Order: sequence, then C-alpha cells, then structure tokens
Amino acid sequence: MIVMGDSPVLNLHNSLRQAKERWAVFLGAGASYDYGIPTMVEIAEILRGQIRDNKPDYGITKPTLDLLKTLCPEDQKILANWNIEDLLTRLSQLLDAAGTAHTAFAPVTTAIGKSEIPATAIRQASEELIGFMAEMCDLSSHKHSKHGSGNVDYLADFFLAMASFGKPANKLIRVFSTNIDLCVEAALVRLSQRPRADRRPDLVLVDGFESAILPTFNMGCYRREVSSFGERCAVYYWKLHGSVDWTYAQAIGADGSGEGEADYSDQSIIVRRVDGSLSDNLASCGALSAKQPDRSKRIVIFPTPAKYSQTYTVPYMDLFEAFRRTLEEIELLICIGTSFPDQHIRSAIRSFVERDNTLLFVVDPQVKSDNLKSLFGVSRSVQPVISMEFSQFVPEFKTLDAMPGTTKTTEGAQ
Repeated sequence: MIVMGDSPVLNLHNSLRQAKERWAVFLGAGASYDYGIPTMVEIAEILRGQIRDNKPDYGITKPTLDLLKTLCPEDQKILANWNIEDLLTRLSQLLDAAGTAHTAFAPVTTAIGKSEIPATAIRQASEELIGFMAEMCDLSSHKHSKHGSGNVDYLADFFLAMASFGKPANKLIRVFSTNIDLCVEAALVRLSQRPRADRRPDLVLVDGFESAILPTFNMGCYRREVSSFGERCAVYYWKLHGSVDWTYAQAIGADGSGEGEADYSDQSIIVRRVDGSLSDNLASCGALSAKQPDRSKRIVIFPTPAKYSQTYTVPYMDLFEAFRRTLEEIELLICIGTSFPDQHIRSAIRSFVERDNTLLFVVDPQVKSDNLKSLFGVSRSVQPVISMEFSQFVPEFKTLDAMPGTTKTTEGAQ
C-alpha cells in the first residue's frame, strides 16, 4: 500500500507525533460496524420481521409482540420507516399519559383503536425492547448483520499501532465512546493473549472497574498515574453511555441489611454483571445485600426520551465530565465512526475546536466536510475528513511507521 504525500492519514500521523500524548480518541457506532454489531436500522428491521412473522424471539414475548403489532400496523405497499428510538419514544408517551395520576383530574386510559392497553403492558414492552437492544449489542450479535467480520483483530491492530508509534513509544491512550458493546474490551483481551515474548508493546485496560470477584466501578481508577504501569501502555477507556455488562447492587446498611429498594439510585453500586449463581452465593453469604435488582437491569443509556436527562445522573455525569475535562487538556481529537448524533457530545467538541491550536480529525466513510461545518462551524481546527471505514484506516495508518519519517505540516497544526 502506498501512502501519498497529501494523504489525510499522513497528516493525522504527523500531527499525532507533534501532539505527543496530548490527544484522545472518540469511538462512535462505526467503530463496531466492521466487527458486525447491527446498526439501528438493522435492529429495527429484525424487530419488524418478528412483528410481520408473529414470531417472538430475543426476549420479546408474545403479549409485547401483539402490542407492537397493534401500535405499528404495516402497509404491505409502504415500507415502515420507524426506528427503535421512535418506538421507545412512542411507548414512553403512552406510558406518561396512562401512568400519571392526579386526584384533581379524571384518570386517563390508553387505547389503540378499540383496544385498551394497560400501563403495565406498555411498561413491559418498553423493558423488553431495551433488553432486545442490549442483546443486539452482544458480541454474538454479528450473526444478525450483513457486514463485519465477527473478529476484533482490526481494533487490536489499532491499539497496537497507537501504542507503537512515536519515539519514545506512547504510554497513554485515552478513549471515550458512546458504544455499549464489548468490542474494545474483546480487542484488549486478544492482545493480552499474545505469547509473553511478543507482548511488545504490552497494553493494559483501565475501564473504571476494580479487580475483584465482583468488579466494582470506581471513578478513582482513572486517577491512577500512568507511570505506575511501568513499561506498559495504559488504555484509559470511558464508556459515556454505560455498557451491556454493567449492572448494579444495593448498598449494605450498618446493620448488614440492604438499604432502600432494589431500584437504581445514586446510592447504588455499579458492578460488572457476573454469573447469576455467583451473585446468589454472594448475597446468601452476606457479601451482597439481599435486596438485589432483577438480573435484566443494566446501567446503559438507551435511545429513550429520558436519554439526555440521564446524562446528568451518576455515573454518566462523572463520565461526561471526564470527557469535557480531557478536551480542555488535549490538542488533538480523533473521532472514528460517528456523525455526532448526541447534542451533549457535539457541544463539548464544538468548544474544543473553538480553542486555539487544536485539531479535530474524523474517520468515517459517510461524513462529509459540509456536515462538519454545519456542526462545528468554519474552523481551521477541523481537518479534512478521512473518508474510509475503520478497518481500512487501520492498515493504512500502520504502514506509515514503516516509511521514512516525514514532517509534512497539517493546516492548523503547530
């Protein structure tokens, strides 16, 4: 592969060298696309197929399927154009109308056509849809998509490349993502399974969880000094919208009993999801509160009407604050596989590019320069789009270290 002198990838490579470790990565859904995580469009089509065929699956029960069929009648001549976010929003609107009680007003019931729908059925449908979306983000979900390799090798290669370039080699990679899948974690596992003699560079994942029989989330993990990892390269990974493998436990009171109900609150303790039998055993021996949430509960921001208000709750508020604070410290941000759909993310990045001496690189085959201008204004910080899929970008970036050094200057770089 020959990298031309005016290649935007070459510009990124040179700019990263100049920025040293004052840079960070933001991963959008496109970063998991090449693995095979289904897109929102594909997830909606899988659900439509269930509705059309009247075949409940993936945690969607027959009552919920009947409700969705009533709510989403499909004309054989016109393709339905709703997506999962539209559907969750509609269910939320119905639940708000049916579930709000006030003694001064007459009670409201929800009917679709001639069928009255109880609030309990709407709530159940919402919970099953959220569980369905979580299953579609599992590592096994690539079998449902028409793209991707089902292999995280390209992500592993990306982290190796980012850890290897530079003299001296990088010891810090900061990654932020709104993805809730486990592709990045799987890529770091892959790297840890190399023969010991081949672990150069050796990478360690810092994802906010303490190492224990029940890994517990602690923002203090991100404050660990990079120097404490010795010669290893630390990948600090913030999942801004949570993760499919996050759940919570209730705090244990002074008397050893559980505090409060099993619903999530700011006092709940975020933990990694573990095998159900282990969780039961920990509760029975007094290590966990007996008041534990249903095993289907997840610490994830899904595309519901509550999405943006959730970003102001624990742990998302702390995670986003880490993103905003990092943008104040770095000089260069690489955004991969995103069209910037989230307003709070766009606002933070816009503040970043409005600073002097910053650079924004976007790697995405769909995003155009005009899109970036409409989002972030006309700015010298915003570099030409690297218009390629992530799996194409990685090998091109890797070839640059094998080439003679170059000092081509990117517009806006120092």
